[in-house]
Amino acid sequence: MDLRQFDLNLLVTFDAVMVAGSVSGAAERLDMTPAAVSQGISRLKALVSDPLFVRQGRGIVPTQAAHNLHRHVADALKELRLGLESQVAFAPHSSQRRFTLAGPSMLDLVVFPRFQRMAEEQGWGVQLSLLPHDDDPSLLEQQLCDRQVDLFIGTVQSGHPSIRQELVFAEQLVVAARRDHPRVQGSLDFDQYFAEKHTALRSRRLNTLFLSSLVQEALPVRQLAYESDSMLHLLVAASETNLLCSCPQRLAEQWAERLALSLYPLPFAMAPLQVHLNWHVSAEQDAGIQWLRATLKALVGGPDPS
Repeated sequence: MDLRQFDLNLLVTFDAVMVAGSVSGAAERLDMTPAAVSQGISRLKALVSDPLFVRQGRGIVPTQAAHNLHRHVADALKELRLGLESQVAFAPHSSQRRFTLAGPSMLDLVVFPRFQRMAEEQGWGVQLSLLPHDDDPSLLEQQLCDRQVDLFIGTVQSGHPSIRQELVFAEQLVVAARRDHPRVQGSLDFDQYFAEKHTALRSRRLNTLFLSSLVQEALPVRQLAYESDSMLHLLVAASETNLLCSCPQRLAEQWAERLALSLYPLPFAMAPLQVHLNWHVSAEQDAGIQWLRATLKALVGGPDPS
């Protein structure tokens, strides 16, 4: 193929659709119309002589040919961006780069508000997209190796040779109960904890309950009355009922006042929940990713700056 006659912008459009997962999402990322994005994908399809996307419901899904192509395209675009940005220091105020962060939704609730407040205060031009994903090592590796995300934040660690990681913070769990709970007032001991009914976060990764996967000692079985894959839903349920919710401390503190919740220490020993940032080795020298890693670590590695 003669690259002199190839419109390389088609690869940028293709990469945006693969990352966003939709034509409309890619159009928003590129500041284009959906029609222009669709036209670009059609032109690329004709050039590579392979279908790249197929209809599924109201959206589209990439074919295997698209996945194969994207592995090369994502690498090439990242190297090109890195080469251009290496000539000048990364400047978040002037950059229009959109970073993509993936991880459990309960961490999104901690990360995004802090990042957005800081972006507005500092006048950053960068944007942060958040993709909620279960804490799954294989999914983490796929997302990073396929360059679908820039960083993955979560409680799992990967042994993949191309994945790098660092500890961002260690989180204690606390117990949330509504302030006018008829039986839990002032303190919460071991017997009372297991006498009450509970909410529980369902982990799709292990098909187990979140708290059960973290404790290392045999404990009595909790009485579960409500399960969800959203920690915020569990906190709301605790605020509206007499159920107890075991939850990461900073998320509980973030919502305690608004939901009229009282917080108590767990009445049994448990190791802190360790949260890591993960990235692909190809991003090691990417000045933008280096800036994002340092920024997120500063924002969520300590107490809420607000």
